[in-house]
Amino acid sequence: MANDLTLEQVRDLWLYEPETGLFRHSRQRGRARAGAIAGHFDGRYVNLMHLRKMYRGHRVAWLYVHGEWPNGQIDHIDGDGSNNRIVNLRVVSATINMQNQRRAQRGNTTGLLGVVPRRGRYSARIVVGGRTRQLGSYATAREAHEAYVGAKRLLHPGCTI
Repeated sequence: MANDLTLEQVRDLWLYEPETGLFRHSRQRGRARAGAIAGHFDGRYVNLMHLRKMYRGHRVAWLYVHGEWPNGQIDHIDGDGSNNRIVNLRVVSATINMQNQRRAQRGNTTGLLGVVPRRGRYSARIVVGGRTRQLGSYATAREAHEAYVGAKRLLHPGCTI
């Protein structure tokens, strides 16, 4: 992703609505009509295109409001990558951003964050300071997940669930 646009260029290209998180085209360019919603959602984030370069909407929103590119990662507080309302965005370290995960990774067979099947039961584990901590073994995946969420709220300062 590129970060080479200036604030002036961004404001010339798009209008940003902090209350809704939407970008609109500031004027007609090609097929894009002035006032039409700009960007496309790739299933994870809203992306804006300019001169064949892609810009993440949340990073452009930060620049638009704060006048400078973010100096870290942008975290969507509610976990929704399409929600670019400025109140939902914060600059964080990679560690804090990972602590705000709300969904299990794609390869997780239980579908629950922090839970893995083990010997006919379900194990809950959490990573803190780069080290994995075992939280126990549970009869159901739901019980293991509840233990994980409780530990996450205590041990992950970036957690918002």
